[in-house]
Amino acid sequence: MGDLVGRRREVRTALAVLRGGSAAVTRWGAVAGVVLTGPGGIGKTAVAGRVMARLRADGWAVAVHVGRWNPPSLIAATAQALRGIPVPELVEARATLTDSHHEETDKIAKIRELLGEHRLLLLFDDFEQNLTEDGRGFADPGFAEVFADLARAGGPGGSGGAGRPGSAGRLLVTCRYPLPNRTASLHRVDVGPLSGSELGRLLLRLPSLRQLGDDDRRTLTRTIGGHPRLLEFVDALLRNGAANLLEVTEKISDLADTLGIDLLDDRTFGEAVDDALLLGSRDIVLELLVATVTADERALLLQAAVSSAPMSVDDLAFAWQGAEPDRARHRVVATAVRRLADRTLLLRLDGDVLVHPWIAHWLVDVEPETRMERHGRAERMRLARIEAGRGDFADLVEVARHLAAQERFDDVVAQALTFTDMLAGESSVAALLGEVVPMVPADSRGFLELVERELAALLNTGGTAAARDRGESLVAAARRLAEA
Repeated sequence: MGDLVGRRREVRTALAVLRGGSAAVTRWGAVAGVVLTGPGGIGKTAVAGRVMARLRADGWAVAVHVGRWNPPSLIAATAQALRGIPVPELVEARATLTDSHHEETDKIAKIRELLGEHRLLLLFDDFEQNLTEDGRGFADPGFAEVFADLARAGGPGGSGGAGRPGSAGRLLVTCRYPLPNRTASLHRVDVGPLSGSELGRLLLRLPSLRQLGDDDRRTLTRTIGGHPRLLEFVDALLRNGAANLLEVTEKISDLADTLGIDLLDDRTFGEAVDDALLLGSRDIVLELLVATVTADERALLLQAAVSSAPMSVDDLAFAWQGAEPDRARHRVVATAVRRLADRTLLLRLDGDVLVHPWIAHWLVDVEPETRMERHGRAERMRLARIEAGRGDFADLVEVARHLAAQERFDDVVAQALTFTDMLAGESSVAALLGEVVPMVPADSRGFLELVERELAALLNTGGTAAARDRGESLVAAARRLAEA
């Protein structure tokens, strides 16, 4: 079921709901199980595998159904899950499921009965294969009815499960999108990018990425972020298609064949990142996802994509429209944000929003004629946050980044030097200028002053090795300017 790094929050939440019995009614409402949502390759199946293993250890029977609805597959998986359990009712149920003289409809009815009375977990993996392209409905109305019946049978209120905590079965679903409205009462758990610490642990498991230098690690974080499968793709591309997991090797091989990419080519680190993003965009069907949104949602997505730090819904509305939103505009933007999050194109983080880094990188070449304008609006939004006292360190870096994207390098220098006076200590100054200096060409006016300020901050904080490197680059830049 995949390799798992971290994800303790997601695993704990899913287990609490699935084990909850009648407690699930009080905290999460009357739920029949859990749906893990998130873009392709983010780790939903790995989380489901860990949850499945924990429940098996607790004595649950677990049946796994993968992909498009296949009644014989679910029946066989359920029969296998019941094998060896010395409970007369379950022995009898298994005999029914394996008896060729019984109709499939009778066997599905038996599974519904088991869900209502026993600790049976039905795991539906890759559930999006049963939905329409836009994820709003079921491709097969017949399966929609079967699935709703299974959901009603399991969990609190199911036949036999009510009033007996932990006695009823549950459903666990992994799906790229939320389930269509009125489908089933499942508690949604969003699986987002890896955190910084989880990302560091995954890199230690990937041979080609284990010893990355600071610059390459920064590139990886900015372009891919915490997307496990894309990180595994980069590692595999640097090893000519060989990955730690067989499923990743097979996946990258299939995608490379489709796109005409030769896995045996030797690649630089940058080329491996670019190819991984190309393969990932096909795997995550980004082009199709973007095609399913409205014109306003597309414009909002493109505006959000130029920012690499989280922002509130109102901040995004400000950047999109160039002014503080009124109540009506807030509702419009909030609705669009929810739709984009459901398409897994936007990530919601404790009330803020952010476009996944790998998606933002893919969107760079979409409508390039408006890119500078979008950076300009985002710059003004960040400055408004700072002036209102809501800005933080990330906003300072974002202002510089948006100015650099508009090729306003003199303004980058002036603004960065202004920001250094606002920071509390030299460590923060060194951190800020460490981000900003690479944005500015060495022949720009003010570049030497910017580097000299960074050099002073490094010396003041005891960063002598970094200061020496920066000092040497300062001398080299000054020499080039003098010779010119």
